[in-house]
Amino acid sequence: MGTGDDGKHSGRNLLSRSKLTDRSLVRSSKTGRVNGYESILQSNWGLAFDWDKKITDFYEEPIKLKITGSLGSFKYFPDFEVINDDGSIDYVEIKPSRYAEKPKTKRKHEEIGEYLNEQGFGFRVLTEKDLGLTQIHISNMRRLKWFAISGKTPLEELQSLSPQGVTTIEELQNKSDSPQQVMELLGRQMAFVDLSKPIMANTEIRKIKESDYVGFY
Repeated sequence: MGTGDDGKHSGRNLLSRSKLTDRSLVRSSKTGRVNGYESILQSNWGLAFDWDKKITDFYEEPIKLKITGSLGSFKYFPDFEVINDDGSIDYVEIKPSRYAEKPKTKRKHEEIGEYLNEQGFGFRVLTEKDLGLTQIHISNMRRLKWFAISGKTPLEELQSLSPQGVTTIEELQNKSDSPQQVMELLGRQMAFVDLSKPIMANTEIRKIKESDYVGFY
């Protein structure tokens, strides 16, 4: 469960550790809130939401729903509420594919989707197959996110450091007050780097474009 001060949470407690693949508290670089994730898969999707520029905000397990359908009445706790840049809202279920593809589970998700669509919301079931991120992506994203959260460089100073063309991390670091500033610049998405490759001193970076860092979701 999230630990932010916005008060938007279903109130359901995390499952006991013995039933979890992973349990972690992770601060979002996008919202500043701390989210509680019940699995590595949830945590990885939270990372994708943090990086996707088409997502303006997201909440971990925000509400509790009571749904009645052909399977009877049941409570449902969406894993995420995702707010898109067009103002639309999706509720998201994160589920390993081996469970999501079971017929009864698929039918349950269909009923949840029908209910939420009637209320004007979207509904998506996301698995590890939908993620599209390699371990290199995830490692780079987590590393740069840490610099974004922990960095203290004023925005104006980072803006003055932003490349206007193609350069390398080392070249930009030589122009900065500290090597960490360049990593903070990348973590705050003020310059583009290819996240699919290891980030090193000779890695090329360039001016950010509107089309960069979208499509993770």
